[in-house]
Amino acid sequence: MKKIWIGISIAVILALLSSCGGGGGAGVTPPQADDVASLFPLTQGQTRTYDWSETHHSYTKVTATFTLGLAKRKLQAGPLSFNIPLPKFSPLKRAETHTYESIIDETNTGTDIETIIGTHTGDPFPSNITTAIEETHEQGNYNSHEVEKMDGSVISDQKYSGTWEEWWRDFYTNDNGEVKMWGWQDKENTEWGPIQAYPEPLLIFKAGATSWKVGQIREEEEDAVFSADLMATLVGTETITVPAGTFTCYKVVYQFTNVKLETAPENVQVTSWNLSATNTVWLALDIGIVKSEEKMTLTASFKELESGGTGSISVSSTSTSQLKK
Repeated sequence: MKKIWIGISIAVILALLSSCGGGGGAGVTPPQADDVASLFPLTQGQTRTYDWSETHHSYTKVTATFTLGLAKRKLQAGPLSFNIPLPKFSPLKRAETHTYESIIDETNTGTDIETIIGTHTGDPFPSNITTAIEETHEQGNYNSHEVEKMDGSVISDQKYSGTWEEWWRDFYTNDNGEVKMWGWQDKENTEWGPIQAYPEPLLIFKAGATSWKVGQIREEEEDAVFSADLMATLVGTETITVPAGTFTCYKVVYQFTNVKLETAPENVQVTSWNLSATNTVWLALDIGIVKSEEKMTLTASFKELESGGTGSISVSSTSTSQLKK
């Protein structure tokens, strides 16, 4: 039955890129090109440090009926034993239904250090484009509590804790107030992997606009494919306080629309799903991103085509990143 959950979890992970909420930009005076340059400082050597935290809760329930064969039975006659076929009027098979449940609660806390380390020109980007390289070093601690049940009885209750560390790079340009992300690069162990380019650069911010299309997202994970249009809305200005101080910020909400599950995981039919999520960013002049906040809830039901097992999932998570210095 775990295989059913493993299959649908592929779609769930990708579906986290679904719907983001946000208000309209009516009455907001958007920043012009000169101000956008200070909202996204891309000067070499600039460093920002963030405190980061995340909570995650998920509940999975899968009910499946299994058919057990009873083709033979043993006949005991004194000292002799015979294996004989069952008579035709005896049931050859027996169906048993079991329910598997999984509950996971997890917290992560850590620090992000973002530094503009230089520029990159050429492959895999157009030869006439020079991008700023922002390198992020993220590290912290995690605690996880996982409980598994079968037919209401606890079969596993485990707690995990430890540390983690990640490195990655993003590639940006700011051309007359249009901030674009061209691609990314991940670090595996001590080696940097190849630079990955987006099919089209993502328009992260646009001077003079209260709403704009960021780009189209297409995610592939094994045999599952999700696609969506990513939109942004400048909803206003707001004064907020974070560990680094108090700042008056532009508030931007990013929203995915036209979300499609183009290809479901193999042997899994997603019968229904509903997702609500927001990704809100606060940006201050001469500073950049001061705070970001994501909230997500997801419910879904599915059917495993091979066994006929049915199940449901619910997932919720929140994460916050605040400027520390």
